[in-house]
Amino acid sequence: MRRALERSIPRPERYATMTRWASGSCSGTPRSRLTRRGAIGGAAALLIASSRRPASAFSDCLSTATLKSGLPIAIIQPPRPLPVVRLFRLEGGTLDLDSLRGKPLLVNFWATWCAPCRTELPVLDRLLRSRRIPDLRIVAVSHDKGGRSTVERYRKSIDLRELPIFLDPHEFVAYANRDNPNKAPFALYGMPITYLVSRSGLVVGYGSGSIDWLSEPALRILACLDDI
Repeated sequence: MRRALERSIPRPERYATMTRWASGSCSGTPRSRLTRRGAIGGAAALLIASSRRPASAFSDCLSTATLKSGLPIAIIQPPRPLPVVRLFRLEGGTLDLDSLRGKPLLVNFWATWCAPCRTELPVLDRLLRSRRIPDLRIVAVSHDKGGRSTVERYRKSIDLRELPIFLDPHEFVAYANRDNPNKAPFALYGMPITYLVSRSGLVVGYGSGSIDWLSEPALRILACLDDI
């Protein structure tokens, strides 16, 4: 698969730096393929309309926690509104993503062929079951093309108990093809990648590669999602 390309993409030198956005466009370098490795040095972008919310809404809590964490998490500034998109559940049925406004949210993209995903998904499942972050919601969206049965077998093989799994085989939610024919709102530059959404419904950052979301630095970042 080719890596997704927004009109121009920021590439922060370090994850603990703010991503610059100017009218939804920044300078960047095209990438030819979506690798089957964690995007340790990758970047991602959202094809979302500009937020009119003032820059002051950006949380000092989040920026400070991110800078101190040393985790591969970048901040989006200004934050972007959560897109209106429908998700398709693994077990059947749908969920409108914007119905989760009012709760802190992680939107994770993964695939069965992604080795780091096999590490990160169980951590997300344990995070959800731990209730360490009150009201936290997580959606894990599979980018696989192999069909429902492939994803279901994989889910069972890593013993995911509560983590909600969704399917996006046709790239209506996230795209890796630079042409983005379906106008999917999330761009992918590697697997896994997780977007952080505040309780107020703003996409404020993203983490690339497998992250230990139960670590104390990660929990401090997630706690900040209530403050935005």
